[in-house]
Amino acid sequence: MIRYCSAILCAAVAALIALGLVMLTSTGAWVHGVESPYHFVGRQALYMGMGLIGAGVLTRWPAERFRKLAPCIFVAVCVLLILCYVPATKVEIYGSKRWVQLPVPGIPPFQPSEIARLVVVICMSTWFGRWQSEIHTFWRGFVIPGIIAGIPILLIAGETDVGTALSMSVAVGAIMFCVGTRLRYAVPMALAVISAAVWYVMNDPNRMTRIKVWQEIGNPDHQLDQGMQQWRALLALGHGGPWGVGLGNGIEKFGTLNKT
Repeated sequence: MIRYCSAILCAAVAALIALGLVMLTSTGAWVHGVESPYHFVGRQALYMGMGLIGAGVLTRWPAERFRKLAPCIFVAVCVLLILCYVPATKVEIYGSKRWVQLPVPGIPPFQPSEIARLVVVICMSTWFGRWQSEIHTFWRGFVIPGIIAGIPILLIAGETDVGTALSMSVAVGAIMFCVGTRLRYAVPMALAVISAAVWYVMNDPNRMTRIKVWQEIGNPDHQLDQGMQQWRALLALGHGGPWGVGLGNGIEKFGTLNKT
């Protein structure tokens, strides 16, 4: 059963990667400010190759090694997330402090939150695997794993990367539900997280503006500003329908894509 699930998961990932490369090839050729029309797809293919090599190496590692290294990689990813707040290493773009530039030649800026996604899952799995007999208890089944997940999630939310923080919260909630954490502990926490997220969105001008633009997408001022992406998507859907006009034949990308 596990083998079949793994095959389905790998096939889904491969299909998403292939679709992404095809779409990037179709649109990347029309981006202003790049020398080669295949600049973006070439770079993405390089990253894909590096990811496949890394995945191949990790598949050879026994699960016990991950369990032993879980505390170390958890501390390491928390340190990387903290570096997003350090002036000497943080890279702030449009008000978000999601990127880190390490003083190491050859390493480009990267988002520690992307690493944290995997690390949190590994650490949560390690914890519940170690304390299987106490999953239903309050401390080892709810509080301590909640702290393990909460520290990186709060650090990511502080970077104003709320989307990643919320998606990680959902993943953590799914893990706790599947392993058997008592609902009387998990449900109140889930409601508190949802309430906090709603409060944050309602009090954040940038995100509230996005919602208002989406509600008033017919306003010409929004169509040329913050609502351009949504408006162009509606035009593309109206032009080609759900099946499109054919690979490479879309017109909404003409003159509207820039490198930045």
